[in-house]
Amino acid sequence: MRPAVKEILANRPFRALLGAAAAQSLATGVLLAGVPYATRQVLGDPALTSALVVVFVVPDLLAARLWARFGARVGTRRAYALAGALFAAGCLGFLAAPVVAPGFLLAAMLLAGAGHAGQLVFLYGLLPGCVAEEAAAGGDRGELLSGVFATGEAVGLALAPFGYGLVLAASGYVSAAGHTVHQSGTARFGILLGLALLPLLATVAGTLSLRGHRPAGVPARP
Repeated sequence: MRPAVKEILANRPFRALLGAAAAQSLATGVLLAGVPYATRQVLGDPALTSALVVVFVVPDLLAARLWARFGARVGTRRAYALAGALFAAGCLGFLAAPVVAPGFLLAAMLLAGAGHAGQLVFLYGLLPGCVAEEAAAGGDRGELLSGVFATGEAVGLALAPFGYGLVLAASGYVSAAGHTVHQSGTARFGILLGLALLPLLATVAGTLSLRGHRPAGVPARP
């Protein structure tokens, strides 16, 4: 198993796709982990959490076909970069949480969800091509390749709460531990900063990683 995985990771197009998937999962995980902290500790309205999650998920159900058409017109990597920009812009909107109405945050989360939908369309759309290339090269590791891809996503999701927790700890956040704790202004800012900055950085990393996805025989595109 180990030599097979090593060979798979030596495949540059797949490695680029795997890096993008792990980064995207990390960004999404941080966003979803941070929203309850923002609604409870910054906005004082925990009930808003459910509404924010709903508007984030809805584009996944409605925008996939539109993203697929757009990607076919401009190219997958360019379309993925735009989807990532929308996602990051939505996350950055949370920096304004203390001074805007809840409707603004719902719009920001909808924007992030629209970008996330595009990211998923293009990442999952590229995976079958990697499997097909593996088969064309005489390999018989399609299932293993898909498993490594899924593992990369899982690792990204697992690291998300850890990374966000580091930001909270650095900002002086005090764990509630079942009761209400007044957080300092620095801690509340850390809640929003982690919610905006970490997904932005992960999205940039994923976009840069996907630039290395170039199937064999396909020339570089600007």
